[in-house]
Amino acid sequence: MKDHWGNVKRTFSTLAYLVKRMDPDGIEIRFTNARLSTKARSKDRDGLLALFESVLPKGRSDIALSLGTRILRAYEPKPYKNPNKLSSLLRKPKWGVNVYVLTDGVWGEGDAWLDGVVEPIKYLLSKGMALNEMGIQFIQFGDDKEGTRRLTMLDNELTKHGVAK
Repeated sequence: MKDHWGNVKRTFSTLAYLVKRMDPDGIEIRFTNARLSTKARSKDRDGLLALFESVLPKGRSDIALSLGTRILRAYEPKPYKNPNKLSSLLRKPKWGVNVYVLTDGVWGEGDAWLDGVVEPIKYLLSKGMALNEMGIQFIQFGDDKEGTRRLTMLDNELTKHGVAK
């Protein structure tokens, strides 16, 4: 990712501009291939972009740990604000998450990472999240053949791994 860092920053800047009004509590950003796992949340795109200056990508990220465990597994439905009102108790909890993964798809050897991504998706679905309430978009940088194969697998083959479309 180090070779693509300028393009990653420009892509994030564009995405943040487009989605900033859609997320009332701000945009959350996580860097999973830096020396330390870094995260921040803000409504200020410029502040998040400044964070790029302090982060230098190193090595390969563990997509199962970062996306599967730290992001998806940690996501739970948010209850409505007034749980004492009968109308709030009868309504379904608030769901909805959109995750944009800016990646080259190079996550280590083999496909051991796949279960670490698929199982948390299945967990959220089992808790009542509908497929239209969850979005995971992978944006690839570079043309690594193995990375492309992995992203194609995530895009087209999740039904083979028990995730209904």
